[in-house]
Amino acid sequence: SPTMEDELDLSKVQMRMPLFRQLCRGYIEAAGEMLNRHERALIAAPQSVNAEIGKGTALQLMQRPDAALSAFERALRLNAQSARALTGKGNTLRLLKRYDEALACFENASALDPDDADALCSRAQTLKQIGRTEEALTLLDAAVVAPNHNPHVHHNRGLILQSLGFFEDAVRAHGVATALKPDFADLW
Repeated sequence: SPTMEDELDLSKVQMRMPLFRQLCRGYIEAAGEMLNRHERALIAAPQSVNAEIGKGTALQLMQRPDAALSAFERALRLNAQSARALTGKGNTLRLLKRYDEALACFENASALDPDDADALCSRAQTLKQIGRTEEALTLLDAAVVAPNHNPHVHHNRGLILQSLGFFEDAVRAHGVATALKPDFADLW
C-alpha cells in the first residue's frame, strides 16, 4: 500500500497535468498565430524568404514536418544562400530522422555563416542523437575556444558533457550560459 509520502507525490503529479495541458494548448495556439501571421505576409509579399522561414518554423512547432520542409525548400529556392533556411530545413529533416541530410544542411549553413550558433548547436544535437557524442563535443569545444558569447553554444555543450558523465564540466558550461542569459537557469 502506498505511504502518505507516495500519495502526496502523486497529488503533485495530478495537479501538474492540467497545467501541462494548458501550456501545450497555449504553445499550439501561439504556433498557429505565428503561422497565420507568416501566411498573411506571404500573400502580401510572395517572394519573402523570411516569411517562408517563419512559416516553416511555425509548421515545425505544430508537428507538421512535411509542410515545414516544403516551406524551407521554397525559402531556399528564393535564396539558396540563406543559412537560416538551411538550419530550419536541417531541423525538420532531423525530426523526420533523416540525419545525414540534416547534417549536410547544418554544415552548409555553417559554411555560409560560421557564427550561426543555431546551425552549430543543431549539428551538435544531431551528432549526439545518432551516437556521435564525442564528435558533437569536439565541435562545441572548438566553438567555445574563441570568445563565444552565445549562451546556446555553452548550454548545448553542457548537455553533451552531462550525457557523457562529466558533471562538473557540465555545470561550468551551464554556468557560462546562465551568466550570458539568466533565463537559461530554467533549462538545466
